[in-house]
Amino acid sequence: MKTFTCARLPELRFGAGVFGELPALLSQLKFTRIAVVTGGRSFRETPYWTAFLGALGNAGIEAVDFSISHEPDPDFVNESTRAAVAAGSQAVVGIGGGSAIDGGKAVSALAGMGGRIEDYLEGVGTKKPDGRKLPFFAVPTTAGTGSEATKNAVISRTGDGGFKKSLRHVAFVPDVAIVDPELSLHCPADTTAATGLDAVTQLIEAYVSTGANPVTDALAESGLAAARRGFIPSLEGSREGADAAGGEEAFLEARSQMAYAAYLSGVCLATAGLGIVHGVASPMGARYPVPHGVVCGTLLPGSIRATVDRLKNVDGDATLEKYGAAAVLLGVDEQMQPIERCEAIVDLLERWLDAAQLPGLSKWGIDESGAREIAAATGGKTHPAELDGDDVARLIIDRL
Repeated sequence: MKTFTCARLPELRFGAGVFGELPALLSQLKFTRIAVVTGGRSFRETPYWTAFLGALGNAGIEAVDFSISHEPDPDFVNESTRAAVAAGSQAVVGIGGGSAIDGGKAVSALAGMGGRIEDYLEGVGTKKPDGRKLPFFAVPTTAGTGSEATKNAVISRTGDGGFKKSLRHVAFVPDVAIVDPELSLHCPADTTAATGLDAVTQLIEAYVSTGANPVTDALAESGLAAARRGFIPSLEGSREGADAAGGEEAFLEARSQMAYAAYLSGVCLATAGLGIVHGVASPMGARYPVPHGVVCGTLLPGSIRATVDRLKNVDGDATLEKYGAAAVLLGVDEQMQPIERCEAIVDLLERWLDAAQLPGLSKWGIDESGAREIAAATGGKTHPAELDGDDVARLIIDRL
C-alpha cells in the first residue's frame, strides 16, 4: 500500500434538525457578536432564518448579516469583512450554497489576517495566508460543493482580467460543519440539479484521481452509492413535491443522502484532488458568469467518454476499472464487462443530465472561439489521462 496523507476535517454535526442546535453551541462558546453570510434569497425566505435570528437573540447574541447572490468576489469579501470587524464579530457563520460558505470562509480569514483578500489569493496576491481567522461555522443549504469540508475558498472576478482563484490554508477548514438536510428541502430544482451533479463530479474525479488513496476511495464509494439513492428523488421532489419522491419522509431521506454525498465529495477533493472538469471550471468561471455546478454537471459525461477513449486500449488500466466500479455504485449492471460499464456510466450520467435540464453553455455567451480560449487555459489537475487542447475544446463545444 502506498504512503498517503489525509486532509484535516471539521467537527461534523449531521442530521435533520441539527441546525437548531447552533445558537446554543455559539452561546456555549461565549460568543456574543457574530457575522452571518447567507445566500441571496432562498434561505432567508424560509422559517429557519427567522427562527435562527430569534434563537440568537434569546441567547444574547448580536448578529450582523450579509447576503450574496453570486460567487464571492473581492469587493464582497473586503466590504463584508470591514463591516464584520467594525461590529466586533467574534465568529462567522456561513449559511447557504458554496458561494455563501466560501464567502463566509473568506470573511473569517480576512478578519484574522487583515488587508485585502486579493493579497492572499493564489496566483493573484503576493502574501501567503498565515492561518489567522475568526472561528468559522459552515451550514450548507444545498448538496453540492462540499465547501463545508475544505480548507479553501474560491474567489472570482469575472470578465476582462478576471480570475477564479483560491484562498487556501489548512486552518481555514471550518471549525464546525452543521449539515442539516432539512435546510435543503426548499432548494429550487435548478439548484438541486446543478449542485447534485457537482457533488457527483467531485466524487468521480477524486475517485479516479492520481492523488486518490484507500481512504478517499472508500469515502468516494460511499458517496456515490448515496448519490444513486438520492439524486433523482431529490430532483423530482423539488419539481413536483414530496409525493414525487415517495412522501415527505422519503423526500427528506433523499435529501439526506445527497447532503452526505456532497460532504464526502468535499472530503475527497481536499485530499485526492480533482480532474479535467474542474480544470475547465476555473478559466471558464473567470471569463463567464456560469454557475460552477452547471459547468461540472454539463461536462462530466463527455469528460469520462474522452478519458475512456484515451485509455481503452491500455490493458488492465486501473482508471477504467475505477470508472466501472463507479458505474456499479451508481446503478449500472455489475454483470457487464468492465469496458461496457465504462460506456454505461456515460449513458447513465447523460440521462441524469437530461433530467437535470441544465441549459447549454452558450446561455452565458460562450461560443466556439471562447471554448478554444478556455481550453488553452485549462490544466489537467490530477486527471488520470492527458487530454489536449483540442480534446477539451470539443468537450466544451459539444455542450454549447
